[in-house]
Amino acid sequence: STVKSSTDTNLYNNLGDCGVFGSASVTGCFVVLMYYMFVSVPSWFMAMTAGFFDFMASLTISSNMYSQSFIQTIWQIIRDFANIFFILILLYAAFQVILGLGGGGKKIVAMVILIALLVNFSLFFTKVIIDSSNVLALIFYNKIDCTTDKGAACGSQQISDASKTGIQPKDLAVALASSFNVNSFFNNDFLKTLPQDDNTFLWIPTGSTHLQPSTAIALILTYGLVAYALDIIFLMVGLAFLGRMLTLILLLVVSPLAFVTATVPKFRSINTIGFDSWLKQLISTSFMATIFMALLYIVSEILHAGIFTAGNFALPNSAQGVVGRLLLIF
Repeated sequence: STVKSSTDTNLYNNLGDCGVFGSASVTGCFVVLMYYMFVSVPSWFMAMTAGFFDFMASLTISSNMYSQSFIQTIWQIIRDFANIFFILILLYAAFQVILGLGGGGKKIVAMVILIALLVNFSLFFTKVIIDSSNVLALIFYNKIDCTTDKGAACGSQQISDASKTGIQPKDLAVALASSFNVNSFFNNDFLKTLPQDDNTFLWIPTGSTHLQPSTAIALILTYGLVAYALDIIFLMVGLAFLGRMLTLILLLVVSPLAFVTATVPKFRSINTIGFDSWLKQLISTSFMATIFMALLYIVSEILHAGIFTAGNFALPNSAQGVVGRLLLIF
């Protein structure tokens, strides 16, 4: 069935039968419904969000994305438009000098001459900062061990075209989810460790092959909590990477206007296009990926080192092992 193939676990086979006749029960139908809602659905979403996360992680740190021809074309249009403002700023400075309105007129003229030369290199200067952050991010990105618990190597899935992005993509999300080994909730060996007892509403009744509904629901809800949490994390980080890429493209094309505003102190603080605001956003947005990749590298090393999986927590088929992975996730 779709559920079995989406999770490849043994829990579904240990659920009670759904129906109203014989050994089947309405309670069994409710448990099966819970299985679909908290196992099948989040597992499907995890495949989608994990792919989106991996794709955006490789795309946002690709310098090729910020060298597209359309960026150069838009930048040239805005640069030509920005040159008009130099004339207006010179007129503003001239009125200040003629009317004696403060002593900043001569300084503005000097700044206009300097910035008029630098504005033609605004795209280059902006790319230097972006490329520097991408290079640092790539150092950590390439060091991340994305080998899964089943031994699958990095890039085993085709996420993006490396010939176009300039970066060999990695299955980061798959490797991270694999390190948690959440499928241990449904491992047949783990289910065999659950005690059989006729006098409790938990675990497995003696001689039965089906879990008690309360036990099955507890395992399903626990997996669903973990899976939905990973879904949200992958989606939010993927959207953050998308926002970074779009923001940097915007900062690239408006860089001539930002350089123009540097000539007038009152204009420097204008949101986005003011030089001070523009420079702050450029640095913070550019190095966001570097910081994230550095933290992801640290987390990856911790997961593969097994620091939090010592003793009973290292047993993948034990209840302690399941608790250990829950602690590691949260």
